[in-house]
Amino acid sequence: MLANTLEDLPFPDETFDYVFQRFMVLAFTPQDWRSAVNELVRLTNLDGWVELFELACAPERAPADMIAFHGIVTLCTTKGIDHTEIWRLKPLLMAHNFHNVESDYISCPLGWGGRVGEMHANNIHLAYLALGPVVTPVLGVDQDEYSIIVQRNGRWIELGRGSLPLWAVFERFYNFIFSRNYILTSYSDYNPSYSS
Repeated sequence: MLANTLEDLPFPDETFDYVFQRFMVLAFTPQDWRSAVNELVRLTNLDGWVELFELACAPERAPADMIAFHGIVTLCTTKGIDHTEIWRLKPLLMAHNFHNVESDYISCPLGWGGRVGEMHANNIHLAYLALGPVVTPVLGVDQDEYSIIVQRNGRWIELGRGSLPLWAVFERFYNFIFSRNYILTSYSDYNPSYSS
């Protein structure tokens, strides 16, 4: 089933024991976050869990050359998307009378630390390439110049010990029994038009 988290999902209130959403940091405006969290909370049983898992756009041990990254952030800003909104997800859940809201992050290695680091670096590289057609106008470069920028970023990943934080915010009930209903993994099909 395809459904949009920003619209009424086709399930009754309190349907799921566990609701999970991830990686919407570069897709949601602040208002979209409020709408999405409202919908996810609506679907969660009173004794269930809500978990939001996001990539923080705050590279650790970042290279001096962050041209592609800054182009993506600039593009998002022009669309009303604030990548720092993820740091406000905990209060957003608490506003729904969730009392056991926890948050934490791990630093996920980029290109080092074994398979996870390699996969993470590959995902970031592919994301940069996929965003090329919409980021190049923001940066004022052509596709060939952008490819060089992405290659330089890849060399930093190979040489450095950089990482990106993965941020999790969740409501945990300690008497939780995972058995009653179903699981909804929520991914928004929201795809803002990045064309000018």
